[in-house]
Amino acid sequence: MTRDKFWNVVDEAVKQLPDEFGTILDNVEIIVRNYPDKETRETLAPGGLLLGLYTGIPRTVRGAGYSSGFYGFTSPDRIQLFQKNIEKYCQATGKSLVGQIKETLLHEIGHYMGLDEEELAGLKYRTMKQGN
Repeated sequence: MTRDKFWNVVDEAVKQLPDEFGTILDNVEIIVRNYPDKETRETLAPGGLLLGLYTGIPRTVRGAGYSSGFYGFTSPDRIQLFQKNIEKYCQATGKSLVGQIKETLLHEIGHYMGLDEEELAGLKYRTMKQGN
């Protein structure tokens, strides 16, 4: 999949989020990279395949400095999607590439909202709007 088409899927996934996410997703940058950087890869278990990564301060632990739209010198939180890893995973599992991009994005948004891996494992990602 070309990078432009990948971005189109990401943009469509963001548009399909429930309306209330528009007020929740604040000061977040979505980045598409081919692979995680070397430092991140070194933290993975051997053979591990990272599809996405959230870095930042989850909403549940932010202080007053984030309120009222004032960020001062605070860098945006980041959601990184790793295109080549997602493609490799889908090729190995037969999963839909578009579906996996959306699922990975929602998973990382879950981390932004303060959910840990255990809490996310039980979710079925039923938060996408249908037909839009």
